Amino acid sequence: MASKLKLSVFLFSISEAVSSITKKTVSCCNSVSNWRMKSSNLGRYCSAKDKRRTAYYLASFAKLEKARVNFDKAREYANKAHNYFIELGMIRDAKKVKSLLNSINCK
Repeated sequence: MASKLKLSVFLFSISEAVSSITKKTVSCCNSVSNWRMKSSNLGRYCSAKDKRRTAYYLASFAKLEKARVNFDKAREYANKAHNYFIELGMIRDAKKVKSLLNSINCK
């Protein structure tokens, strides 16, 4: 019983940390996309880098929610991650998230 409680507390702390990081990354991504420089390549690089990071966080969070048997949230995070990967042209990662999404939908 105590080990289940420790695991529950651990998973909650991980989900809070990931949620906090995701919010900060999305906030940073929004501020970078609003910010434009004369050299637009640098602006695109920063924005794409932040979206990539956010997509990986969302994919990890989807896996966590799937493990916690919270399929609605897992599906939501996986869809967002998949859309980011497609936007960025990261086909291999998009396929991985799509297979995760299919496994969530089967449940």
